Amino acid sequence: MTGYRGSAVRDIAAHAGVSVGTVMQFGGKAGLLVAVVDDWIAAIHSDAARAHPEGPARRAGADLAEDVSALLRPFLRRFLGEQELSREYAAVLLSGEHRSEVFSGLADTLRTELLAVLGAHDVVGARADDAVETLYLSYLGLLFTLGGEPHSDPDAELDRALGRLRAVARSLTAGDRDPAAGDRR
Repeated sequence: MTGYRGSAVRDIAAHAGVSVGTVMQFGGKAGLLVAVVDDWIAAIHSDAARAHPEGPARRAGADLAEDVSALLRPFLRRFLGEQELSREYAAVLLSGEHRSEVFSGLADTLRTELLAVLGAHDVVGARADDAVETLYLSYLGLLFTLGGEPHSDPDAELDRALGRLRAVARSLTAGDRDPAAGDRR
């Protein structure tokens, strides 16, 4: 195979051992890409649910920003590990030609997970709802930004991206801290 751009539908079908019609059922090469990446994302959610059936929880000694970072790390790592496909996925989504679960069912799952992390740090109610939406949109922005160009050092880029998300999480809850009580929300 010669990469996403260099592969025709018939090449993909032949490599997968299926008919061209099977690939076309997904809406062609771009539709298949969206389905595959959506499956990656769903698998990360499933792995997390198996590892923590009670849902995301506050990790001992971790502040909210660290827990948000831990929740989103596997997604960002996967996208940085598959840079070419991540760029193509972003381009397909921006084109509007194919719908993705990342903006519907998978988005709801991630928002629920973020809400659980916030709740574990006693950020609840309307404040939590606003924080979830801000964190989710920040995360999506990072995915599209990371997908926009190749990175020679994905680990360093992952650290920078997670640092940005931690900064957003801290800024969202800065007013919630009670320094006298030593509250680490």
